[in-house]
Amino acid sequence: MVDGLKIVVAEGSALIGMDLAELLGELGHHVCALISTEADAVDAAARCNPDMMIVDCSLAQGSGFAAMHRILERGPMPHVFLADDRRDIFEQAPNAIVVMKPFNAHDIHSGIVAARVISTLILPHLPQPLPCVSACQFPTCFQRL
Repeated sequence: MVDGLKIVVAEGSALIGMDLAELLGELGHHVCALISTEADAVDAAARCNPDMMIVDCSLAQGSGFAAMHRILERGPMPHVFLADDRRDIFEQAPNAIVVMKPFNAHDIHSGIVAARVISTLILPHLPQPLPCVSACQFPTCFQRL
């Protein structure tokens, strides 16, 4: 597998955040910051210079959308939103990459790959997107098409 990504996770729920950090570690990535507020997400993005952001739409304080808006003002940043309700996201960010809760390793990996594919169109200097996990059991997985 390609070397893992350095990822900032912004999740409003501490338990979900810890589970996600563990899952990302199992997928070979490094979580450089696990935070729960809009302000901390913006600070962590500047401090850690991550390869990717995974951001809950409903942070403990503030909004995941507002955090990403502020982060994207500095330049492109591959990102995936986590959500309980897809309708809320597409009203605010119609082209967002979204992983719905509850999620599994395949969902998270697919979201990361989709965000990386989009970012390689925007930022051609990034490495090639990661392939789907070798244990993928989903015949309709978009990485296999």
